[in-house]
Amino acid sequence: MAQLDCNANTVAVHWEPISNNPDSYTALAIGTDGTRVSCNTSSTSCTIENLRCGHTYSIAVTTSQTNCGIIEGSDYHIETAPCQPQSPSVQLQCSTNIATVTWDNNGADQFDRVTALNFTGDAIVCNSRNRSCEFTQLRCGESYTLSVVGFNGNCTSVPSENFGFDTAPCVPTYVVATTDCETAITTVSWDSARGASSYTVHAVNTRGNNSTCTSTDTTCSFSDLDCGQNYTLTVTAEDSSCVSLTSAPITVTTVPCPHSNLQATLDCSADSALISWMPGRGTLMYNASAEGFDVDHTADCHTSGSACNITNLHCGSRYQVSVSGEGLTCPSQSYNWIALKSGNNLISH
Repeated sequence: MAQLDCNANTVAVHWEPISNNPDSYTALAIGTDGTRVSCNTSSTSCTIENLRCGHTYSIAVTTSQTNCGIIEGSDYHIETAPCQPQSPSVQLQCSTNIATVTWDNNGADQFDRVTALNFTGDAIVCNSRNRSCEFTQLRCGESYTLSVVGFNGNCTSVPSENFGFDTAPCVPTYVVATTDCETAITTVSWDSARGASSYTVHAVNTRGNNSTCTSTDTTCSFSDLDCGQNYTLTVTAEDSSCVSLTSAPITVTTVPCPHSNLQATLDCSADSALISWMPGRGTLMYNASAEGFDVDHTADCHTSGSACNITNLHCGSRYQVSVSGEGLTCPSQSYNWIALKSGNNLISH
């Protein structure tokens, strides 16, 4: 019979005496790695010391009368106390939040258990025999403390030193964007993401042009987006070592580009004027308006194109012509205007 002392990592061996009363006995512990340790006694018990941790030994007892060159061992096996895991480390895959923990246990063939504990006390456990463990169910934006301990059916090792790591920040959610029609500034906001120390907003338009905005708050403003464009916006959260996955994309339309090159061609016989201009990108509908200088009269026309005809002008009257446009969310900005006189030559400004 053999009994292991987990703390001292020694084995007390006991046996029944044999009838021919030998002078002494030798208890042998023969390791699977070939190492041998023993104790000698004239009684029927002794304690074998200096066993290696985390190994399996076969136990054999011989007498002084036994004349064997080599004793190979026996079918009686015992596992020694597990080794203390050393030098634990962790590698985190930011995109998946999968953490791989590795450690050293001096080559012991033992069962090890890794425990990951977050700040709320929730524990995740991983068991391994190959000095490596993978955690696949860690929460984003959490700080975890890890420890590794070796154990067998009867003994537990001293735990490794504790060490900590942070998982990648959570994905920002509830992203919204608004455009100020007067300043052409687009402001993006979102809900705070756990574990984030900063955020980056990525804006990409249909032409492939991109712009970024970085903030430590949950809002960021763009003042340099191209006019008249649809932009796809996404937000990522960052900490000191990881970037989160991107948020669900949203689309925002910037203010329309201003139209230009306003012209008018007066049809004197019909008291009408054909108004034309160079369209601005992003404008969906235009309104051309003629407002009388010396007469209380206004006429206009509407189009989605780049020209329309204003009719029913009062003869002999001077008009100021202007064109305004409407985009998806904002009006276009244009300060072009011309003056004309119905029934006379065109005067341009």
